[in-house]
Amino acid sequence: MTNYTKTTDFAAKDSLPSGNAAKIVKGSEIDTEFNNIATASATKANANDAVLTGTTTAQTLDISGNVDVDGTLETDALSINGVTVTSTAAELNILDGVTSTAAELNILDGVTSTTAELNILDGVTSTTAELNILDGVTSTTAELNILDGVTSTAAELNILDGVTATTAELNYVDGVTSNVQTQLNTKAPLASPTFTGTVTAAGLTVSNSSLQVKLEELDGTNNPRLVTYFDSSGTHLQHTWSSGADSLFLEYGGSEGSGTKALGIQGGDISFYEDTGTTPKLFWDASAERLGIGTVSPYSALTVDTANGILNIANGNTSGGTKIQAWAATPANGYLAIEGYDKEYMRIDASGNVGIGNTNPSDFFATADNLVLGGGSGSNGMTIYSGTGNFGNIYFADGTSGNAEYRGYIAYDHSGDSLRIATAASEAMRIDSSGNVSVSSSAGLIENAVGVFMLPAGELRVKDSTEDGTAQISTYNNNVTSDAEQFFVGNNLADVDIGNKRGGLKFFANSATERMRIDTSGNLLVGTTAGSFGARITAQSTSSYTFESRRTGTGSQGHVVFRNANGAVGTIFTNGSSTSYNTSSDQRLKDNIADAPSASDDIDAIQVRSFDWKADGSHQKYGMVAQELQSVAPEAVTGDADSDEMMAVDYSKLVPMLVKEIQTLRNRVAQLENN
Repeated sequence: MTNYTKTTDFAAKDSLPSGNAAKIVKGSEIDTEFNNIATASATKANANDAVLTGTTTAQTLDISGNVDVDGTLETDALSINGVTVTSTAAELNILDGVTSTAAELNILDGVTSTTAELNILDGVTSTTAELNILDGVTSTTAELNILDGVTSTAAELNILDGVTATTAELNYVDGVTSNVQTQLNTKAPLASPTFTGTVTAAGLTVSNSSLQVKLEELDGTNNPRLVTYFDSSGTHLQHTWSSGADSLFLEYGGSEGSGTKALGIQGGDISFYEDTGTTPKLFWDASAERLGIGTVSPYSALTVDTANGILNIANGNTSGGTKIQAWAATPANGYLAIEGYDKEYMRIDASGNVGIGNTNPSDFFATADNLVLGGGSGSNGMTIYSGTGNFGNIYFADGTSGNAEYRGYIAYDHSGDSLRIATAASEAMRIDSSGNVSVSSSAGLIENAVGVFMLPAGELRVKDSTEDGTAQISTYNNNVTSDAEQFFVGNNLADVDIGNKRGGLKFFANSATERMRIDTSGNLLVGTTAGSFGARITAQSTSSYTFESRRTGTGSQGHVVFRNANGAVGTIFTNGSSTSYNTSSDQRLKDNIADAPSASDDIDAIQVRSFDWKADGSHQKYGMVAQELQSVAPEAVTGDADSDEMMAVDYSKLVPMLVKEIQTLRNRVAQLENN
């Protein structure tokens, strides 16, 4: 007989640390334990109504009730009601020479035995009435002795069968040790029997009010089945061997083989069934070492395949608590979410986009929806927590080796408290701890650093890499089709350049109203936005002065110089409280110097006119008309009578002519006075 020996110490696994592979309870371990239990159970006899075949050997057999033995019953000692019987099998046959049967009792008195007769032989002291039953005659003292355990005499024994008793007969009756008692002593009791050695039986059923164990042949196939019933509802454990394959099922609500399956173990594979007992919903594939939920064909270490695709790993109830949830009614709308109590914290949707505090990350711009932070309300952000002497980095990569790993990056240097931004794997801008911004300079704001620097005080500083290079600030419009700047400010070694290579320059002050313009023809327009006067300065003002030139000195101070290709041709000077309008007259500029002829004829030809100005109706008492003066003193007239531009007169050009005429007149006066 095989006893159950535990193979795996499951309690010891509780003390193992997390992550230890031995901590995992394997299906093969469970299967081994169940196989050991089944093996031990299969070798046991039932406690009640045991049906045994072959030879059954027991050290002690305590029987209450009836004993039905087909075949030979052998015993080394027989005890009836606590009294040992020493008779041998031969002694039993002495009574009639035939192996005793149930009918032998009737031979004693020729009357069918009653219950009372049977009591006569069970060691209970018979009464006179009992003894009379045997022979129908009032019992004598000798008859009473036969049944009361007192050593019978030959006469007493003769009374029973009319044959002279032998010593063997006397021993059988009065409890002397016999072979029958010896054999009975080796039998197991019906209630709580104890067996040693090997017990062989065609079937075995052990039962009480709440537990029944039955070992039987399965449907005439020579395949054994062990069934253990746990309660009156039919819950049972069924262990079946068939064609070399073991199976173990836990069923409820029916007899063996027809109940509702709850748990099944077959060849190391473990199945947990749904409520109908037909489909495994949790399956352990022992050979592949994979666990399937909703499938019996797991394709990974853990495979979840359910109708609605939901997997919850939760600490809390269904309506709240921290949990991880995977849901996929269809491949297009599945997601993996981490939730708190009544609130979702993070989601990975079917497109692989991640939302933190956002349940629809794919709703955002397609090239920037891989990670979305925030749900559109309140303040949201991200923190990179680094050491005090280390960097916090965000890298932009287009490869996995070399500088492709960091083609662009944003880095904060905690050791110097500077923020750095890089492009093309090189630092492009830096903001130092003082708020200075360095563009195209990895050195930061130092005296000889090259780049663009924006200082908190409002200074924008641009420095070129060479002494005679060009440092420039430029702006471009989105519609520009070439690299020509719309506005630039730059300098080289000698000059400062301000310009627009695509149009004019406009200047605004204190409002959105244009105050000055340099148009594409080079005209400077002040107070107006248009003019058709060539390369000139056009000023318009409603104040007292259109132009104001101021010098700090009170001596001879130059205000305006006029130049052409030949050099300076005129100036405007102030001296004290007067203004001089000067035109070029240097001797070095002149040839063929001689006394001018008389101007009398020219002066006489000049027509001095009075007229009214059309623009405002003002009257001028003395003046000239340009067209009339042009033939007399063309040097004093500017313009062409056929041109759209109005002609003008420079009255200062008539002064030399007038001076000459005055000189001539003075000479005449002097001659007249001398005569």
